[in-house]
Amino acid sequence: MKKRGYIYIVCIFIISIILLTLNYMFSNVESSSNILKNESNLLQAELSAESIINIVLSDEEELKKSCKEIYNGSKNKLVENINTYVLDDIEDLQVNLSLDNTYEENGFLLESKLQYRGIDASCYSKGTIVNPVYTLGVDVLNKNTLESKEIEKLIEEYSNINIDSFEKINVVDLDSGTYYLKKEELNFIVYSEIIEYDENGESFTVENILYKYPISKGVFLNQKEGILVVEDNLNLYGVFNLSEVYLSEDLNIKGLLALNGSVNNIENTKNIVVEGILVNLLGLSENNVVSNYNFKYLKNYSNYIPGFFDIIVRAIEKSKVEI
Repeated sequence: MKKRGYIYIVCIFIISIILLTLNYMFSNVESSSNILKNESNLLQAELSAESIINIVLSDEEELKKSCKEIYNGSKNKLVENINTYVLDDIEDLQVNLSLDNTYEENGFLLESKLQYRGIDASCYSKGTIVNPVYTLGVDVLNKNTLESKEIEKLIEEYSNINIDSFEKINVVDLDSGTYYLKKEELNFIVYSEIIEYDENGESFTVENILYKYPISKGVFLNQKEGILVVEDNLNLYGVFNLSEVYLSEDLNIKGLLALNGSVNNIENTKNIVVEGILVNLLGLSENNVVSNYNFKYLKNYSNYIPGFFDIIVRAIEKSKVEI
């Protein structure tokens, strides 16, 4: 009887140990399952934050538009209307675009912050906004300072200028023909000449004024063909895409001059003097042109300079750290 009682006690003890062991094992399995679930949710949260960044970067036109806005004055910009249909369980999504100086002065920083199933996650991307050719610091962009691929890309940009989209700048658009540029008090005038006849049949020339703008205001002067004659010494601001030019006096430009033809003197030696940059993509003679690099004037007219904005992504990281 005592032996049987002893066996019962031993069995109960063994069963208790087995039950405790099983309970411990199940607890470990449940704990491991929770850990794996949390790790999975954390990974998904990080992937979702990175996916948001990639979605924004993939819309190149909208990204360029937003980068232009912050470059030209907006301190930061909330990115809205993001297509997140492929991502579930996202809450408290915020996407912000701001300026950053990691790779160049006034580059961009794109940040996404969100919550996925109670887990906070963030991701960011950094890059440059300005086309590197305009920050080289050289006086002239030509075959000596640019690679052939860069020249080809810029030629395409300058061949597809859309002046109809320009805002907040005066525009002079000239086709074939001969035009004259002169000063009138605080304005500059672009005119052509028309031959008319008096009652006696004698011919005389009349100035046909095409454009009249304040000298102090920026201008985009686009001369597709023909001849432009500079009659007076002028100091003008903006972007000048010029074909064949004849100088009676100096023309001083604070901004950009794109050269598409020769610059000639009528009598005495005169020059086009550029504070900003000279763009000579066609390998033309640069006689009678003096250029001094000044990025300040390029930035002032960045919205009107072909190919100025060229968004390049340099880094994508899951947390905001210094590079």
